[in-house]
Amino acid sequence: MWNNRIDQPKPGYYWTRLVRDGPKIGARIWWDDTVPERPAVLCGSRNGMEVDPYHLWGYVADREISEAEYLKLIGELPSDDPDLDPTEAVNLNKLPPVW
Repeated sequence: MWNNRIDQPKPGYYWTRLVRDGPKIGARIWWDDTVPERPAVLCGSRNGMEVDPYHLWGYVADREISEAEYLKLIGELPSDDPDLDPTEAVNLNKLPPVW
């Protein structure tokens, strides 16, 4: 059963896509409390770029992943598909055969 509320983003690591049938990319929501003069601020990033965490949450709420998988998706760990472009759909007819 899904227990996430759509109006309350939960900090964590997630996956999403930029385009339909595109490759998976990493997304992250976290509390930023690095400035001592202000309260913690909810932040979000998708594919390493800052985004609105409330907007992002609607796309990633049911797609939680581990930190290791997140690092792989954003390119900090070796990937199985280094040539995939997250802004383009995957066309299986143009990929080399797996055998």
